[in-house]
Order: sequence, then structure tokens, then C-alpha cells
Amino acid sequence: TDTKIFFYLKSVIISCTLSWFVLEFLVSFMKHPESIMGSIPG
Repeated sequence: TDTKIFFYLKSVIISCTLSWFVLEFLVSFMKHPESIMGSIPG
């Protein structure tokens, strides 16, 4: 049961970190859309 709880906590932390990164990206994209578009090749 301990490993299940640990695995659950780890997945929660990972998903929280990922959503935080996405949020930061969206905020910076709304502030400076041209700089992010310029950094993406293509």
C-alpha cells in the first residue's frame, strides 16, 4: 500500500508541475506572442 500511495503522490506532483509549466507558457505567450512564434522553427 505504501508504494501505491507514493506512486499516486508522484503522479500528482508531476501533473501539477506540468500544468504549472503550461500555465506559465500561456501567460508568456499572451504577453509576447511574437517572441514565442519567432523561437519556433518553421
